[in-house]
Amino acid sequence: PAGVADVPTVVHSSEFLTRFPAQFKEDDAPYRFVVAGGGQSAGEIAEYLLSHYDRAEVHMVVSGYTLQPTDNSPFVNEQFYSTSADSFYHLDAEHRAVVADQLKDANYGVVREDLLDRLFNTDYLDRVKGRRRLHIHSFSRLGAVSEDGEALVATLEGRLEERSDERLVCDGVVLA
Repeated sequence: PAGVADVPTVVHSSEFLTRFPAQFKEDDAPYRFVVAGGGQSAGEIAEYLLSHYDRAEVHMVVSGYTLQPTDNSPFVNEQFYSTSADSFYHLDAEHRAVVADQLKDANYGVVREDLLDRLFNTDYLDRVKGRRRLHIHSFSRLGAVSEDGEALVATLEGRLEERSDERLVCDGVVLA
């Protein structure tokens, strides 16, 4: 988003492993991280943060209700075969958009089921221990990230009328 501060502690998921861990070297620090996105990369990054920083809180910002599983059914996966790709390519733009919308759960904004299970189990075990480290902010979008002294402030915009904007003070943000 245009309102995101250009600082070293805000990174795109494509640069996460090469830049982010170097910024946060203390494995036992009580960091607060924001991960914007609900797809596979966001899920993998949340899992990494939860497993590498035992006292960290991870706030996932997702545009829908929650993290959604990938559609792995064999009929849907036929879209990746060359004959299906060729057919898709030859459709006009309007029909391509209809097909792409129907197939988005195979590869866009979704998370593999095994990763969903691991994230859920981590969250469940944390709650059994009386702590909460994974927070999913449903029906939200990252609107802005600004600097506030040593910290960052992430502004989450509610996508439903009932949801008001929320401000999270955090240490780092990943755009996934």
